[in-house]
Amino acid sequence: MFGKKCPKCNERVNKNYDFCPSCGTNLDSPQDKMDYGLLGKNDNIENLPMEELGRPALGKLINNVLKEIPTAIFVFIWANGELLYDLEHLVKTLNVADRVRFAGKIESHEQVPQYFNIADIVVSVPSCDSMPVSAWEGMACGVAPIVSDLGAVTDYIKDGYNGLVVPQRQPHVLAEKIINLLKDEEKKKLFVQRNLELVREKADMNKNMRIMEQIYSSLIDKFKNRAVR
Repeated sequence: MFGKKCPKCNERVNKNYDFCPSCGTNLDSPQDKMDYGLLGKNDNIENLPMEELGRPALGKLINNVLKEIPTAIFVFIWANGELLYDLEHLVKTLNVADRVRFAGKIESHEQVPQYFNIADIVVSVPSCDSMPVSAWEGMACGVAPIVSDLGAVTDYIKDGYNGLVVPQRQPHVLAEKIINLLKDEEKKKLFVQRNLELVREKADMNKNMRIMEQIYSSLIDKFKNRAVR
């Protein structure tokens, strides 16, 4: 099952995967195509590689949002290493360092709500993922989500009903969604209300563990009876 090792993080990876689920490294190319959520450095904008453009997509997004909402503050969680260096350089170049915060690695899970509880929206827009844990965490803390249009995500978040859904790798659309949601207090409140109900129903760990326990118990009983026969 685990037929190869990621050259970047050394985690074992399923042989059928063309990327590393742990760090995002593309395993079919000698180049590092790590997906930073908005755009990887080898992704294209208007047929030009990101290496050639630097980080204009993210820079344009930040500028567009701040142009409409000058008081907005961007908080990046879990940014470290090369990504953190790139982001710090970007915000200095844009002269928006006072509008950006880097939380880095969160050492304790108990600290997570502290960040979400001060947020108005949570943005989670990977191009490859299941339903992001960060989106669940934000929703559980009463934060309205903006997510990418991945199948596993749109199973739970419906555009305009309990969150906003954006096409992958289209930062100009994302900027518009961020601006619109930050300006719409009633929509945010509606999303929060609906998502708290959704989290209680679908993402309660204790409830899900009881369900898993029942499944395992039924399987044990099934095979135990088969062994007796």
